[in-house]
Amino acid sequence: MNSNMNELMQQIYNYANTSGGSVNYITNLYSTAMAILTIVGTWMVFNKANDNGWAAIIPFYREYVMARIADKKNAFWGYLISTIIAFFGWIAFVVSLVVVFLQLIGTGMSFAGIDDSSYGMIGVMTISLLIAGIASLVQFIVKIILYVGLTKNFGLNGGWVVGLIFLPGVFFLIMGVSDNIRYIAGAPAYTTAAPTAPYGDPVYGNQAFSNPTTNTYGAAPTDSQPQATDPNASAGQNNSTDNPYMN
Repeated sequence: MNSNMNELMQQIYNYANTSGGSVNYITNLYSTAMAILTIVGTWMVFNKANDNGWAAIIPFYREYVMARIADKKNAFWGYLISTIIAFFGWIAFVVSLVVVFLQLIGTGMSFAGIDDSSYGMIGVMTISLLIAGIASLVQFIVKIILYVGLTKNFGLNGGWVVGLIFLPGVFFLIMGVSDNIRYIAGAPAYTTAAPTAPYGDPVYGNQAFSNPTTNTYGAAPTDSQPQATDPNASAGQNNSTDNPYMN
């Protein structure tokens, strides 16, 4: 009975190791493929924006170019600072965790046997974990801001931001390959200003009407100016001796 149970447990153990190895292989293959696609897609996107495509393979400079293309240069400094803080925060957490673990092993995994320095190291571990977590969250938020500006300058909607976050390799590659996606930031806006007629006269419809300030044919007659006489009028109606038609 015991031999059968041991054999069953051994089979379960072997199956778990085999399945775990397959899962790890698939996970590593997916991560590698996604990293390659992300680099290729980012390179093509940068080239579309008339920027340095090779920046896609250089950490930090890649984010700087992306911030420049997205018109979010100030956001890059937030990304840089948060990344540095998160990096040292995680290092401090791992180091303090290892120190505390070794001290626990020395005391037989009993907290009762550790000294004050160990408790101090536990405090360092907790604080470093908190700082690293907050910095990583800020880094993630800044990256979203960069993606928002990037997709906006390529004329894309917010759904592309989600795609760049969860499937960066696929969506960066589509942005780089598609001929329908173009970099539109900085392009002159198309204006439909009202046309003007020659010499600055306003246009109404398709015909220009001038509005001269003086009458080409002279001033309009007024009450103080003499009216022209009818040449066919009778002498009784007009006795003016200046009439050229009268004898």
